Amino acid sequence: MSMQQWLVYSLLALVMWGIWGFLPKVALTQFKPESVLLWQGIGAAFSTLVFYFFTPSLQTVTPGIYAAIGTGIFAFVGSLFFIFALATGKTSAVVTLTALYPLVTIFLAIFFLGETITLRMFLGIIFAVIAIYLLGH
Repeated sequence: MSMQQWLVYSLLALVMWGIWGFLPKVALTQFKPESVLLWQGIGAAFSTLVFYFFTPSLQTVTPGIYAAIGTGIFAFVGSLFFIFALATGKTSAVVTLTALYPLVTIFLAIFFLGETITLRMFLGIIFAVIAIYLLGH
């Protein structure tokens, strides 16, 4: 494989999340937001069960389990707000605005994990914010 593994996974996540951002708006033509979230959860639960049964060695329970469970909780609540936003707003505007979520992740990583960003990375963040703003308006 010529590309680095992280890049391949990142591009696959980008495509999956792009589709994820589109499908709820389609589902909202037939369901209320609460129903869309319920069926999304069922899809996630099914995927999790398939993953569980086809993963021979799952990690044992460690203190990291709390962060993992928190991941699920925040993903669910974020999805709830995302679907309500889609129900009342334009897909292009909602997806564009919520695409700024990495900024929250970056600030948390700086303040809680001690990560640093270079000037080049900072400029990339500024340009990303500008691009998101331009795409959303």
